[in-house]
Amino acid sequence: MKKVLSVALALVMMLAICVPAFAVELNKDNLEGSARVYTDTSLVGAGDFTVTFDAETPVMWGATATALTYNVDAQLAAGKKLNVTVVADHDVMTIENGADTLAYALSGADTNFTTDGAVYAGERSVSVDVAQADWDAAAIGAYADTVTFTASVVDA
Repeated sequence: MKKVLSVALALVMMLAICVPAFAVELNKDNLEGSARVYTDTSLVGAGDFTVTFDAETPVMWGATATALTYNVDAQLAAGKKLNVTVVADHDVMTIENGADTLAYALSGADTNFTTDGAVYAGERSVSVDVAQADWDAAAIGAYADTVTFTASVVDA
């Protein structure tokens, strides 16, 4: 088995050095030539992006608006954009014991954000809004809900 593996590896190494080279030769009859320079994207594919946000955002008791921020860093293929949506799972926060709820809404243009082009880096913000009437009617306690971030690459 070792001999077969040794022969196979030797053949692979010999074939690897047999890569043809394309060259332009300049001489006294041909004084000018050109070479093509290009980017090789075979290892990067469609590009990459990162959307980062805090795992928890506290809403101070009685605050009618709280900023929920997230950062977008994208470097995508030409002709692509990144779309990020931010959606509340229930539109109400539920108290720990599950008996009481506190209504809220997400607002702002960044609840559905699309980059201007293939490359973008910056901070975006969504507002967590609780109406004063809802605060006034709520029992004091720890309320919570889940907000879902969804990122997708779209055509420009």
